[in-house]
Amino acid sequence: MKKIILFSIGLLSSINILTAQDHSKMLPQEWISTISRNKGFNFVKHENIEGSPYNNLLFFPADISGLDFEIMGRYNEESDQIEIQTEDKKIFMLPKDNKYNSIFINLINYKLILVNYKVNTNTIINGYLVEISKTNNFSLLRRDKTIVKPEKQPKTGYDKYQPAKFIKANKEYYLGLSDNTVIPMPNNKKQIQQIYPNKTGEINTFFKTTNYSFKEETDLISIVNFISTL
Repeated sequence: MKKIILFSIGLLSSINILTAQDHSKMLPQEWISTISRNKGFNFVKHENIEGSPYNNLLFFPADISGLDFEIMGRYNEESDQIEIQTEDKKIFMLPKDNKYNSIFINLINYKLILVNYKVNTNTIINGYLVEISKTNNFSLLRRDKTIVKPEKQPKTGYDKYQPAKFIKANKEYYLGLSDNTVIPMPNNKKQIQQIYPNKTGEINTFFKTTNYSFKEETDLISIVNFISTL
């Protein structure tokens, strides 16, 4: 009986190893070189920081454009990177490549897209935004960001030491236009009129008959749906 149990355990281990090896062979070659170079992530810089930089600490099965199989992934909000975990527990970054510009985690209904988006007139960032809604090729996008609040050393004997910790930054909203341009979400009616100067009448009528707030995500969805009709 003991021999049978040991044989079964060995067989299961062999199957797991083979599965990991087969999966690794399916990965794009540039991913394999990424694993070889990085030898997994170095988390030393995070070990003394309270909290977590992840929207969810667990890895979930993710559908990634350019791949015909699911792979385990999670989003690091502090580094703005998608982290991938293979069956043999190696962790590495998903290359920021347009081939892999759509990441959907079905279990938590979470979709990230890789885009170039304007933060302001002079700054364009290549990074991941959460797709909140999409209508007629217009989309409401959100940047989920976590930042590190530095440690605070006591200045007097009455002060307490405060360790560094991860904190959620204010959510940033962006408008994806039909030409694939991504700009900051307008904060008021006038900013929408600046984008569509020939549609001032329709825009005025819409906001006269509604009471939408530019601070509520559900209202922003409705506003983007309206913009998609202009």
